[in-house]
Amino acid sequence: MKLALLSLSLVSVVSALFVGEVPAALKPHADTLNKAPGLTATILVINADATTSEMHLTYGKPNVYKIDGPDGFTVCDGKTIFAYTAKKKSWTEVAVEGNNWQLPLRRAELWPYLSFYDVSALSKVASVKKGTPRKLQGLMLTDYALTMATGADAQVSFLMDDKLGVARGTTSKAGDVSVVAIAKEFAILKEAPAAELLAFKAPVGATKVDPNAIVEVTYKDVQAIFTRSCMPCHNASNMKGGLNLTDYDAVVGARNAVNIANPEKSSIIRSLKGDMYAKMPKNRESLPNEEIEKIAAWMKAGAKND
Repeated sequence: MKLALLSLSLVSVVSALFVGEVPAALKPHADTLNKAPGLTATILVINADATTSEMHLTYGKPNVYKIDGPDGFTVCDGKTIFAYTAKKKSWTEVAVEGNNWQLPLRRAELWPYLSFYDVSALSKVASVKKGTPRKLQGLMLTDYALTMATGADAQVSFLMDDKLGVARGTTSKAGDVSVVAIAKEFAILKEAPAAELLAFKAPVGATKVDPNAIVEVTYKDVQAIFTRSCMPCHNASNMKGGLNLTDYDAVVGARNAVNIANPEKSSIIRSLKGDMYAKMPKNRESLPNEEIEKIAAWMKAGAKND
């Protein structure tokens, strides 16, 4: 389904002077978020099939947050990542290691707000095309179409609130799948969010599951599957769909590719199953279920580089 929100009327072009730096057009957004002690938002997500859902997020420094959606919620207290899955009424906990705490924040719907934690999060954007302001969900927003320095062919735009100087939403399209997300409620906090708002509390009746007890899968196992089944379409040179599956940093750094809270929602798993995305590998035999389950188990266990 083609969404009207993806029909951009572009009237000017603003290019980054250097690849690797945040483009000037996005710098106010990145700086405003990065300097804030906290933020909250309620995000309306409009899927390609016109179904909608809402996500509620609360961000604090240095790396604490809570993301609540229809499928469950994820909480990071700075030391541990807790993920509750509503469908299974179960939850897991994984220790924070390196930047694994950022993985839940790399979803397409949340990507604009990663700058709250990392001011350089948008440094892979090579150029920006600014469109004209228009009213969406009662908000006056401007399309900023992004071109990625990596040559990704996914279409991504920020919906910028020029008065606030920050993005209030995003549109993204990869293949036949398009997603629109608009923060219908958004607040930059003057103080850090209260600790109780970011504390994990397991729902009544929920069962704790040890992610490592499900299946022991290392990244080496996952990379072997990618190398065998996904090349050369997803190597560093081709990057079909904007996805490079040749090394750990590229895999976990791709927006929406890895979802440790709910692997079934990751673009990799959905593509391998043909769930809303074109089924992969393209023009090849589908991956056996056990290999897809291995990749999902690796994500569920925290997507570690081991």
